[in-house]
Amino acid sequence: MRGSKAIFSVAALVVAIAGCTNSSDVSNLSPVTKEVEAKESVGAILFDQRTYYIENQAFTTSASNLRTLANKLDTPNYIYKLKAKPNQRTGIAVTATPKRPNLRSFTGVVFAVNAGKQTLTISEICETTEPSKQPPAAPSAPRGPRDVIRCPVGSRSAIAVVAQQ
Repeated sequence: MRGSKAIFSVAALVVAIAGCTNSSDVSNLSPVTKEVEAKESVGAILFDQRTYYIENQAFTTSASNLRTLANKLDTPNYIYKLKAKPNQRTGIAVTATPKRPNLRSFTGVVFAVNAGKQTLTISEICETTEPSKQPPAAPSAPRGPRDVIRCPVGSRSAIAVVAQQ
């Protein structure tokens, strides 16, 4: 429950920020606000990827197939990229690379995992522990539905960070 409250709070903050800022002038936003925007965008893209997977039994590398991104891979603060991990039937990675040196980078992944008679999707968002122009490497796919996706060295789970706050 505590984690869901934190996620809701972050989402509400992003909505409030988006509603209170002029989209053509984002230079005055704090680094934390810009990072929250990227983290929320990666999370929304992963959600869209899960929906796309349910409908097509594959993930997509085309932004035009996603409701959240809709061809907007280049924003004032970040550049987003989609890459199959290792292929479109088993996983997808989303990176958010900052355009400025004082921001963290993010990599989100979602994997389709065989769970007996059904397939589950499991996701994670990793953020660099320090500001970086290099997104974390995409974590490896879990072997089963109970495996934990582990962020690589130099990064941490962005989801766990939000849940701890």
